Amino acid sequence: MAPQLKARLIELELAESENYRQPRPPLPGPALAAIHACSAGRLAWNPCAHNGLGPFRGDQLVAKACLCDQLTRASISIVLNLAEGAGKHSKADKRRYYLSARGSATESAALLDVLLRLGLLDETGHTTGKEPLVRVVSMLIKLAQSLKE
Repeated sequence: MAPQLKARLIELELAESENYRQPRPPLPGPALAAIHACSAGRLAWNPCAHNGLGPFRGDQLVAKACLCDQLTRASISIVLNLAEGAGKHSKADKRRYYLSARGSATESAALLDVLLRLGLLDETGHTTGKEPLVRVVSMLIKLAQSLKE
């Protein structure tokens, strides 16, 4: 290998290794950390896996499966949008992702209401699931408002 080519490869390797050593962005602020903890806790509580949903047959079983799947996806979306927003640098990008997380949280709350109305979730399970979502939505609204330009 020609000495110039070898020197250039070494130079590129050094530049690449230094890029990997760049300092990480600061951890999210206390407000974002609180929202993340609350929404992640929401994921840990799944009404579909608790006693609030008993055994069902036929159409109720299909409805329960579909609604629980949607509830799981909406709950995951809250956490993922928070993470993606935290990784953005511009206020407008951050705000867009936090508002999207808020939409997923309100969707999760609406799904709990539907489960309750259909008799697929008891009142205790509904309250247990809804309380953290109300907190998450209110925190996300305040966070999004703080990022208005």
